[in-house]
Amino acid sequence: MNFYFFLDHPDKNLNSSVDLVNTPPLRKWSKQKIEDVYINIFYSSNNEWVFDDLGKLKANEFRTIYKNDLPVNFYDKSVFISFIPFNVDCIKPKFCSL
Repeated sequence: MNFYFFLDHPDKNLNSSVDLVNTPPLRKWSKQKIEDVYINIFYSSNNEWVFDDLGKLKANEFRTIYKNDLPVNFYDKSVFISFIPFNVDCIKPKFCSL
């Protein structure tokens, strides 16, 4: 599983970005089937994980996410980003088990 992150930074004018990629590392040798995934974001607050989602990333798609694209309560946090495999039984991705 890939993890991406935004570190909290004191300069509020800095709008960092992350390129999310849902493709195999080497198409020629990869036997893994790439499927749509949910974009899951989370941070730690007082020994609890706070989760939210940014929708889906389709197979073989990429998307650039900027820190100010995140929900407001994520702005002043160090935020982790991961993918959760799409599961038709799971309605809310932030509550899915991996």
